Amino acid sequence: MIKIKYPSSIKKQADARTAAIDTQITVIENSLKRINETPASNKEATTSGTNHTQYICLHPYLYGVGYNETLSALTALKLAGDMIMRASHHYPNGLVLIVTGRDPSHFAQQIQDISSVITHPAWVQLATLAIKKTLLPIEKMQIPKTNTAPSWVSFRLDFMSPILNCRTALGVSPQSEVITPIERLIQVSLHQKDRLAQQKQGLLQLKSAFTGQCAALRLTGTPSAMKKQLTDFKVDNQPYATTLMLLSDDIDNLSIYYEMFGL
Repeated sequence: MIKIKYPSSIKKQADARTAAIDTQITVIENSLKRINETPASNKEATTSGTNHTQYICLHPYLYGVGYNETLSALTALKLAGDMIMRASHHYPNGLVLIVTGRDPSHFAQQIQDISSVITHPAWVQLATLAIKKTLLPIEKMQIPKTNTAPSWVSFRLDFMSPILNCRTALGVSPQSEVITPIERLIQVSLHQKDRLAQQKQGLLQLKSAFTGQCAALRLTGTPSAMKKQLTDFKVDNQPYATTLMLLSDDIDNLSIYYEMFGL
């Protein structure tokens, strides 16, 4: 084995660049001392109250919940009501979202669509699991591919470390050069303009984030009241369903969801 050495050509460039950077830092620090002569006023830290939330997600693929990997919405709501009654702590505001499907494929598509809108971690994980469940029978029947001999692939050496690291550390870009205050203001202004353009584009695309459909029920009151609301809720009885129940002690946390579903 050969011990890797630090290339002398790279070392010379790195040392020169480091010295130049030290000089620039010194100039900047001296300028800051002259500018910032008065101490900054102490601002009182504002602390907001801590809000508490909890959730539970039921679906057919949970152990001990579904029967033969099926779960109806009615059964899921009954289980959710029982879990509210057994919970060690109760929050007065809540929301339950229900997605159903007629078969594993339809259910996987439904949960994949809604999880792209309401990106709750439990539903994102369920979407991946549901898709896996639909693909598993197909994967078992697939014929293994024949092993082929390795073949050459085009590649660029400058994409590989340490060449990439050296170019990143030593590369001199216009931003790394000493610039005048006017040029800096121009760069900051252009950067702010780009950020505003990105924000405008995000605002135009915001409406598309509120698409999709699922059953929703607003929960309020005591645990027994919430359980009754769950058991009285009318929902279809398809064999595949998931319920995502969110509870919080701050109604503002759930207000946007209430508005989304007109609750």
